[in-house]
Amino acid sequence: MSEFGVFAVAYAAYFVVFGISRSFVGELNLILGHEKLEPTGQWRSFSATTSLAAGAISAILFASCALIVPKDATWILASFAVTMPFAFLADSIRYIAFTEERNSGALTIDVVWLLGTLFASPALAALGVPSIPSALLGWGLGAALGAGVALATLPQLRPRVSGASRWIAQRRVAGAQFAGDFIAASGIGQAATALIPVVSSLAVAGGLRAGYVIVGPLNVAYSAMIVFLIPRIRRSSSPHRALPSPVPAVTAAFAAFCGLCALAVTLVPSRWGEFALGPSWYEGRPVAPLLIATYLFNAIAQVFVQVMRLRDSAGLIILLRPFASVIQAVALITGAAVGGVIGAGVGSALAALLSIWAWLYALLYSKKTFEERRTTLGN
Repeated sequence: MSEFGVFAVAYAAYFVVFGISRSFVGELNLILGHEKLEPTGQWRSFSATTSLAAGAISAILFASCALIVPKDATWILASFAVTMPFAFLADSIRYIAFTEERNSGALTIDVVWLLGTLFASPALAALGVPSIPSALLGWGLGAALGAGVALATLPQLRPRVSGASRWIAQRRVAGAQFAGDFIAASGIGQAATALIPVVSSLAVAGGLRAGYVIVGPLNVAYSAMIVFLIPRIRRSSSPHRALPSPVPAVTAAFAAFCGLCALAVTLVPSRWGEFALGPSWYEGRPVAPLLIATYLFNAIAQVFVQVMRLRDSAGLIILLRPFASVIQAVALITGAAVGGVIGAGVGSALAALLSIWAWLYALLYSKKTFEERRTTLGN
């Protein structure tokens, strides 16, 4: 259990640095759209360069920590360090494909990444590498293969140093806004997760992380929903609505998928879950339905945020985000301290539900100011 608790804390830190890179490069590209990016020149190669540099810097930090932590954590931190440059680069290339609305390119990377992971992780485990490091290293190898295939077939994606620093400087304000929003949205939550061993125990932290592993497929569905929605919101024939088409229908479909996931977690035989996830299935299963509810509520709020971003309401998002994130973090920590894993899940779900109303108010205000700007420009 202590090993899984160490993984939970290390993953929280990894999630933050990975998300900062994605928000600064991938998500900003997606919001701007390739039509606006083309005049900037080599945005594809510069995006790859930026993400690769971010991955290398993060890897150095994790490798440094691996030298000073207890022995049972060294393998885990070192494995994260090895995977980081490849995972950051592969994810950036995926978002380049999404920005170009070339979804087949992103799918190719995902398939190669998945197959590489499925073959490499068991092979490393068979060689005697511990279970968590073998899973991480296999995942990193899959990312390297996916990125390698993309770079071999599309030369315009290959990292380029000359001019990259100037390109980064040109987007530093917008990129900092996106990265700051991510830190407030997810970084505060991950920091709260890291504090759970302090207010409760490593067992609770490990159980909560196990629950997140069980609901992992929601990450894929949520990412697919966002990359599907953003270009369609930008071209929507109903921009005057609070939620332009097709946001309501797609969000409802995601909610239905979350419901099916909760039903599956509740009804699936324990032996199937143990076969897929090992002992972590028993640790995470009790809290998984609550985490699914939390994920759904947060996803709805994030859809509101994407609509607001496309309406140039970044300032409003930055004002509201810390408030909503702190409330959720306090609820998570308080719930863990009072009720263990289940308490943490209940606190997270209730706080996420309450935050939807704050984001809805912000969405309606964003719509009002957007219409006022359009009227002013029209006159």
